[in-house]
Amino acid sequence: MSYKYYSSTERYETARHEAIHCLAAVHFAIGVERVDVILGQTSARVAGETCLRLPIELHELFSLLRRDRDRAVQIATSVVATCVAPSVDERTAINGSDEALIDEVRRYWHCTSPTWDTLYRDARQQARVWLRQPGTERAIQKLSQDFFVHGRVDGIKLQRMLGHAPAPAVTVQPKPTAKAAQHKITAREMMDHAMEQSYEYLLNPGRRLYVKVRVPRPEDLARERSTYAS
Repeated sequence: MSYKYYSSTERYETARHEAIHCLAAVHFAIGVERVDVILGQTSARVAGETCLRLPIELHELFSLLRRDRDRAVQIATSVVATCVAPSVDERTAINGSDEALIDEVRRYWHCTSPTWDTLYRDARQQARVWLRQPGTERAIQKLSQDFFVHGRVDGIKLQRMLGHAPAPAVTVQPKPTAKAAQHKITAREMMDHAMEQSYEYLLNPGRRLYVKVRVPRPEDLARERSTYAS
């Protein structure tokens, strides 16, 4: 979709779609390297993207089937379940990007026990069971909000959102003897606040939307220009 028609509603839908991919990957022991839910601002082909880190290269499935069939089944099922989970949740057909990775797994699946059709059905069923587990929907909503606000996430920040990285150490600062200077809100913080308010409005459209934005000085905007480019 183009930038012109990329609304906040579409951004939220993309954020939820990618959040399901990520949480399914964590559940099925697949790594996640990077998430982008604002590709739709500049791409007419894709709205969002989740980059997975697979345990093996998919072309290695053929040889792994001979050495350790159970492990090959587990990896293939996990990848397929991670790919189909959003469509199972949305009750829609799988989109082209998600189906492309499934097709690549199928290309290297030369096994009759289980057959590809059996493996695929089992993967969908496992995704369905996971989506119905207590706590899954709440985790999806929380991660969707994080992705909606931040847009692009990777590294330690992403791993912390997924629960893989320890929280930063909290240091106790001595109590200041003088009155601390008032925190100056940055342009990035203002944008994050506005996005959070928009997200809350999407979940509760009946409430009044009120976003207070302070206009920073030109020199502050110039100093933060690199932040917007990141």
